[in-house]
Amino acid sequence: MDEVEARFAETVRVAGPLIARTTRGYEAEPQRRAELEQEVLVQLWSALARFRGDASLKTYALRVTHNVCARHVSRQIRDRSEPYADLETLGEAPDAPEDHLDRARQRALLLEAVQRLAPADRQLVLLYLEGLSPAEIAGVTGLSRSNVTTRTHRIRALLRTRLGGRKDG
Repeated sequence: MDEVEARFAETVRVAGPLIARTTRGYEAEPQRRAELEQEVLVQLWSALARFRGDASLKTYALRVTHNVCARHVSRQIRDRSEPYADLETLGEAPDAPEDHLDRARQRALLLEAVQRLAPADRQLVLLYLEGLSPAEIAGVTGLSRSNVTTRTHRIRALLRTRLGGRKDG
């Protein structure tokens, strides 16, 4: 295995689940989401040759993921014949034990609310939900740290309002 293959394998190991969750935030339809995730991996493979180590592999992978997802959303907006998101499938939780159904329902409601945000707001909140710090989010998005903090606070307040004032999201 050469250096690029090893770096790609390590990146997928570290960021693979994160990439899958992020693409789900941008595309609700399972088949198109799988295609989007594949496109992210293709772009990540080619982008790793330009990786300079200024950020962690995880942050770099997120930047590539969000750029690909943003282009995906832009294409959908330009093609008005294609719906922006299929929100009906978001409420379908995978089979889970009864004690986990409430949490799965809460996650589905949150994801549905996130899907309805403007693309730039969606990007910020998805990164926030992944546990990235404002500095890391700034590195992915190119925004200033203070802008990230302010916008994230406002988006969280908006989501709380849309979810009926719940504090569990």
